[in-house]
Amino acid sequence: MLSFPHVIIAEDEPLVAVTVGGMLEEGGYRVTLARDGLEALDLDERDPADVLVTDLRMPRLDGIGLISRMRERRPRLPIVVMTGYSDVFPDTSAGRLVIIHKPFWGDQIVRAVEAVLGS
Repeated sequence: MLSFPHVIIAEDEPLVAVTVGGMLEEGGYRVTLARDGLEALDLDERDPADVLVTDLRMPRLDGIGLISRMRERRPRLPIVVMTGYSDVFPDTSAGRLVIIHKPFWGDQIVRAVEAVLGS
């Protein structure tokens, strides 16, 4: 049985979430969508992610808080941050983390996930 890497996408904009999810599914990943950081944490508890893809600005628990809590669970979890803001960045010193700026084009998200996975 083939095992595809599991990606949890935390993104509060439905169109962005579905678009990014579709790109990653086409790239061979198993995708789960979360509307915010709290939902992502819950989903990860039930079905752990191999990679987290997160927006920074979300309701209830933002991307910085999500990254911090995920790093407490699994310090080496690969993370891709998608952001339209240039003024807020997570700590990039711990673990594998790639930041891509919105809007991004083509397969940039797939390449970012491959990069943090070391593919």
